[in-house]
Amino acid sequence: MGVFRWSVRGAAIATVLAQAASCLSSLLTLKKQGNRDPEFVFRFDRHSLQVNPEICGSLIRIGLPTALRPAALNMSYLIVTALFNGYGTAVAAAAGIGLKVNTFVAMPCWAAGQAVTTMAGHSMGAKDSALAGKIARKGIMVSLLFTGIFLVFIHLLIRPFLGFFSSDAEVIELGVLYLRICCSVNFIPYVVMYALDSFATGVGAPVLAMINSLLHSVVIRLGLSILLAILLNFGYVGLCVAESASPLIPCCIGLAFFLGGRWHVKKNP
Repeated sequence: MGVFRWSVRGAAIATVLAQAASCLSSLLTLKKQGNRDPEFVFRFDRHSLQVNPEICGSLIRIGLPTALRPAALNMSYLIVTALFNGYGTAVAAAAGIGLKVNTFVAMPCWAAGQAVTTMAGHSMGAKDSALAGKIARKGIMVSLLFTGIFLVFIHLLIRPFLGFFSSDAEVIELGVLYLRICCSVNFIPYVVMYALDSFATGVGAPVLAMINSLLHSVVIRLGLSILLAILLNFGYVGLCVAESASPLIPCCIGLAFFLGGRWHVKKNP
């Protein structure tokens, strides 16, 4: 985009090249692991790509609900972005910048969630549910720690940080308001919700995680956005408050699932 000035096309090409490089790196890593460990067999050829109905069924039961989680999240962000855009270009720019910063702050949480899913699944496969529970608790602690560090960094340098994206004073002030509401203590319930949804997927309850994600992303966020911004006429602030409050109920549902303990006897599909 910068050197060749390919604009949007350049961004698309860069995305595809990055994904291709990641795929190639993963294949090479798996092959290297197979060369080091005789018990680790990895083949990627036409003989090894045969369909196994049992494995495919498990992948679909686990993968489909898991895939719907980010799909619902992105769809809700798309709709909420359209609502933000209705309040003018300054608000649209501020919300777009705020979303980018939110994404940056959430990265440790998402990374820890992926680790929780994998490690909890391994623990349940080894019939060690106590270890799975410990992993969930540690995952929450790690997510809270690193997300908190990111939050402190952002809020200490909030205006200079926003200045990287825009020099417009109105956009910066609206961006500050967005981050004060949407990138603050609301990350505590968000981190807990995400970690426990990831845990639910790992212990064999991906449908629960999917439903909780839909509740958070679609039902509550969009419902509150329409209620506060449109029906109660709070506008931009109403949209920010709706985004901030949306993880609260899903967080409580995740805690109820975890503390209820029925997952101790669950098995992966």
